[in-house]
Amino acid sequence: MHRTRVLVTAPLPDDLMTSLREAFDLEVMPPAGAQDSTSVISSLATTEGVVLSEALQFTAELLDSCPKLRVISKVGVGYDNIDVAAATARNILVCNTPAVLSGAVADLTFALLLALTRRLRDNEAHVRTGAWKTASGPLGHDIRGKTMGIIGLGGIGRTVARTARGFDMSVIYYKRTRDLEAEGSGLAAFSGRDDLFRDADVVSVHCALTPETRQSIGEAEFALMKPSSCFINMSRGAVIDQAALVRALQTGRIAGAALDVTDPEPLDPADPLCSLPNVVLTPHVGSGTVETRRAMHELAVQNLFQAMSGKVPKAAVNPQVLQAR
Repeated sequence: MHRTRVLVTAPLPDDLMTSLREAFDLEVMPPAGAQDSTSVISSLATTEGVVLSEALQFTAELLDSCPKLRVISKVGVGYDNIDVAAATARNILVCNTPAVLSGAVADLTFALLLALTRRLRDNEAHVRTGAWKTASGPLGHDIRGKTMGIIGLGGIGRTVARTARGFDMSVIYYKRTRDLEAEGSGLAAFSGRDDLFRDADVVSVHCALTPETRQSIGEAEFALMKPSSCFINMSRGAVIDQAALVRALQTGRIAGAALDVTDPEPLDPADPLCSLPNVVLTPHVGSGTVETRRAMHELAVQNLFQAMSGKVPKAAVNPQVLQAR
């Protein structure tokens, strides 16, 4: 009896792996194995479905090596490691896991913002080194009453906006397609792109990485920002010109930055970002809670099951493939 072959490159919980093994002829490839192009091509030659992590880049060339592939179910909201246009042209459905991680990413956005503005790292060192015995801790800055500018008002951006409102912040946003519902409800006011960089006290980036957004924030944008303003990136490192950001931080053009994503990843400890005192860094853990990762894994597996059985999955990036089928 033929069993549909599925490749898993994401570290799924045991119970989800068991459900996949019961339904499919399953191959598990750890992230290190996904770097071996020969092994990947050999595995994909007979694979019909993939549960994907960040480890594997689905280029048009690689998709040409997947004659039977029908579904790529990505763990995560971002899918910049998949050539979606090439997948669509080959009638391959691409799924992702939006919404379930919006709260966790918004929480970390504000954790990083508060760590930066309240100088938590400096104040913790003040206690740990004993400096508190002779002097008060360093003062930070309030975020209440300030203006947050959000680049990209998708599901995550909207959750960040709601959280900002809870901190009594004004919220402005820029997005190519205006969100009239968000504007009408008072969640956020639309701003021109340059005006947002000029007016915001905090610029928080939550857009997808696309050919249009790659390296789209650089010298010109940082030059518009206030010297007292902060920059946060929770999207992808390649959205910004990282060298330009370093220069803006070194020269005091902006007050500080908080980054959950960098280019490249992992970041080399010798990178100048790691030595700057006005930078807070985390290792791409925006969705990094036990509860959120579980929800992401469940949705990715659910998407795969639904798509492989001919049903409409909960989250499809290119649903036109279903219509074509």
